[in-house]
Amino acid sequence: MQNYLNVEYIFYLIYSFLINGGNLVGEEEFFASEFYRQLVTIWNVFTFFATFVTLILLTIFIYSAYRLWQVRKADDKFFEDAVIVPDEEYEVEQSRWKKIEALYDRGGESNWRQAILEADIMLDDMLTVQGYDGDTVGEKLKAVEPSDFSTLQYAWAAHKVRNEIAHKGQEFVLTEREARQAMRWFEQVFDEFHFD
Repeated sequence: MQNYLNVEYIFYLIYSFLINGGNLVGEEEFFASEFYRQLVTIWNVFTFFATFVTLILLTIFIYSAYRLWQVRKADDKFFEDAVIVPDEEYEVEQSRWKKIEALYDRGGESNWRQAILEADIMLDDMLTVQGYDGDTVGEKLKAVEPSDFSTLQYAWAAHKVRNEIAHKGQEFVLTEREARQAMRWFEQVFDEFHFD
């Protein structure tokens, strides 16, 4: 007679043990059957609560997903009509002094002349803002107290170049060196009073 391992029978015994509460088929009640019944009861209670908690969590998940979808839909609608301003790509308004400098930087005597005339107008506005009275820049500069205006001599020098341009016209030959010096004088005056 040949001996062999019957795997199917072993699995049947395990199955019977589990189904019959710890008893094998046709055997007397197993000593651990009461513990096994309590274990099955605990497992059933645990399964019930686990199912209940899972359903609650699933409901929360579905609700959250739905609300997220609503928010994204509202955002899409909002941004559809929004005007997007690019980051720092827009052109910043140049200061008045920067525009005058740009005119000077174009080069050529006519641009230098125009830049100096514009700078003198700016000087006139600065003196007016500071409360100096007079019909001309010269009159306003005369009213200035030297202790209040450390760059007063530069303002006078630059204004004299402007007067040469305005009164003599084309007879006055403005060199690049004179133009550059006049622009430096104006710049030092405006820097002192942070006027641009």
